[in-house]
Amino acid sequence: MKVTREMIDPQLRRRGHLLDLFMRSRSEAGFLRFMKRSGRFLSFLKGRGKKGLRMREEWIPRQDGSRLRLCIYEPLEKQDSPVPGVLWLHGGGYAMGIPEQSAGTYRKLMNTRPCVIIAPDYRLSIEAPYPAALNDAYLALCYMKNQAKELGIRKDQLMVGGESAGGGLAAALTLYARDKGDVRIAFQMILYPMIDPSGTTESARDNNAPIWNQKTNSFSWKLYLGSLHGKEFLFTQRLRWRKSIRFFHLHCPL
Repeated sequence: MKVTREMIDPQLRRRGHLLDLFMRSRSEAGFLRFMKRSGRFLSFLKGRGKKGLRMREEWIPRQDGSRLRLCIYEPLEKQDSPVPGVLWLHGGGYAMGIPEQSAGTYRKLMNTRPCVIIAPDYRLSIEAPYPAALNDAYLALCYMKNQAKELGIRKDQLMVGGESAGGGLAAALTLYARDKGDVRIAFQMILYPMIDPSGTTESARDNNAPIWNQKTNSFSWKLYLGSLHGKEFLFTQRLRWRKSIRFFHLHCPL
């Protein structure tokens, strides 16, 4: 779908144009450089809280001996009983981003209903391709379940969610947890999930939007999937993701 200037909100046109020039998305190498530069910029926000939220960090060990950083957001006021637990996965095309960037979403969730939010700083595709991010997400999910009592979380109200790449990762995590059988997820909230590597949908074909378009989307999937990019099984995986989304919409309505 071709994107015209008139289709973009006037307040976003200039910003989108400038970011597009900075990104130099015409080449895969330019895309990778932009993601690395963005990562260095966002690193200054690591560990910083946001007004209206109480945040702390935890580090949990991976099997290879490295550690996964978790940002834990808790209600400002002490709760008399356990609250829902939310595992939130940030967006960024699988290639950039940190948990702190979604603080606005955490505040909205917290204002709607007191909850404890676990936001993992999962490995990005520029560091390690699939399944590194999924493994980190599952590790954080198991931590949320196993530490539920200490965190003040209800074990029967564990939710996963995310936006863009985080939404795609949340869908994959839900299926993975179901297959493993170790954690029962009560609800899934995925926002504009990045789940289709084919680029064949109407909105994806010939998309020339600033910043995120058919080219950058393709570059991002190549980074995330690595040697698996283009393999036939991914189309089966895409159908499984869609079935997961449809199942939760039918059985877990808002």
